[in-house]
Amino acid sequence: MKASNIIIYISLIILAFSCSEEFQNKLKSNPNALGTANQVVVIADQDLWDGIVGDTFRMLYEAAYPMLPRPESIFDLKHYTPNDLEAGPLRKELRTYLFLADLSNPNSPTVQSVARDLGEEKIMTIKKEGVKNTTVGRDKWAMGQLMLYVVGEDQEKLIENITKSFPSISKKVYQHDYKQIKGYTFAAGYNKAISSEIEEKLGVKVQVPADYIKALWDEEEKLMWIRKETSESTFGMVLKSLSYESEDQLSKEFLKEQVNQFGKDYVKTNTEGSYMVVNDEDLPLYTNTIEINGQYAYEMRGIWETTKDYMGGPFFAYVIIDKSQKKLLFILDFLMAPGKEKRDLMQQMELMTNTVEFL
Repeated sequence: MKASNIIIYISLIILAFSCSEEFQNKLKSNPNALGTANQVVVIADQDLWDGIVGDTFRMLYEAAYPMLPRPESIFDLKHYTPNDLEAGPLRKELRTYLFLADLSNPNSPTVQSVARDLGEEKIMTIKKEGVKNTTVGRDKWAMGQLMLYVVGEDQEKLIENITKSFPSISKKVYQHDYKQIKGYTFAAGYNKAISSEIEEKLGVKVQVPADYIKALWDEEEKLMWIRKETSESTFGMVLKSLSYESEDQLSKEFLKEQVNQFGKDYVKTNTEGSYMVVNDEDLPLYTNTIEINGQYAYEMRGIWETTKDYMGGPFFAYVIIDKSQKKLLFILDFLMAPGKEKRDLMQQMELMTNTVEFL
């Protein structure tokens, strides 16, 4: 072999090795983010977190998730200062981070960290023109990370921006968590047989997890009840087709009547005369108008219980209108999970319900 060929051959080996080493290092420097849905890691200076800024933030982000028997926060918060982040390598590998920075303090470690991320030009623009929207970043220390930056020219503006940005940030966090929640919901796959039966009998599409079974089909009432049983919890979903007669059906009274009727007819315990009812004495009902896959829906949330017995839990119910066919779809999702936190379980049922659409 000629000397020139040997040199080329050796060079190629070195190049291949160095590329492989570089690629491996790149993989090592970009691990997959860890953590669970609904968890937000807040990066803020300690004095900011301990003061009115932190109080305002916690009041919003740790507010109670809607209509659960026992209060559970919307988000699970974890606070670190920039120095805390350096104390443990895994602290930089979580999924969702939110930076709080008061730009009037240039010596703040958090402000300095935010300035490195956003750039001095962006910081100067914010100081001159104020905050116009939430700044979002991705994959800072690990793959699959969401980085959110809430800043203000001073503490007063920071508090204002925390309040103004809460709805949009909540939505961004949910969108970021959606894939993980969906993974939990459909971990066992899809029950295509039940989905097909619902489509055939009720004229609606819905994605049903594989671990759900059909509990009941009532031909006369055009009602399907499916459920999932685990050692710790019971999930129930009801779909019922109705004719659309008037706007009075899009009301709290109508939904409450439908839930109570279903409970009295189908959900009973071993105690004689016991059945499922809405309990709006211990917790008032929450109502709202929303859209599900572009379809107008009236929503009601609350808690249920059984008469003469001790079973109960949270529920949400919808009535969705299909004006083109003069039809309504009543949907009820209810959960029983004694002694267990219920927020994440309710989110799984919400995700399933949000796949519903008329054919």
